[in-house]
Amino acid sequence: MVVLIGGLFGGAGAPAQAAAGATEQTVAAANLWNCRVPSLSYPYYIDEVCTTITGAPASGVRVLDRSTGSTVTLYNGNSVFLGAWFVDSSGLCGVNGDPYVWSVWWVDSSSRYHFAYIGDWYLSTGSASYWASYRDPQGGTLNDRYRGSWSGYCNRPL
Repeated sequence: MVVLIGGLFGGAGAPAQAAAGATEQTVAAANLWNCRVPSLSYPYYIDEVCTTITGAPASGVRVLDRSTGSTVTLYNGNSVFLGAWFVDSSGLCGVNGDPYVWSVWWVDSSSRYHFAYIGDWYLSTGSASYWASYRDPQGGTLNDRYRGSWSGYCNRPL
């Protein structure tokens, strides 16, 4: 296994702090960058868009790890890669007036993938106009990852 971005690895199912020296692009308070996530099949990585947790309180933000069913605490500085996004009409997952919700992913130190849903408020994605036009390394833009409306809490069972 070739580790191409250390900032996505952590122990016990939690993401690690952002790796020193990771290639980052910072624009207008946004912290999005293209990252390579390890894969078990050739070419042994997947190109994704990464960001960090930045809006969490000092105690972190608790999310439901959909891969294990356990609760994980994400802290400011943790790196995640972005999946799909949704618009929350209920205000129960999108927080502080930010209606957007993301599926975020990380890889633990045992190379297992984990994912959770979290309000955009907690992520360093910048404004919707910025991240929507951000180039997706798999083609198109992040705007193309829209998957519809969301209603209810982020940690609700699906």
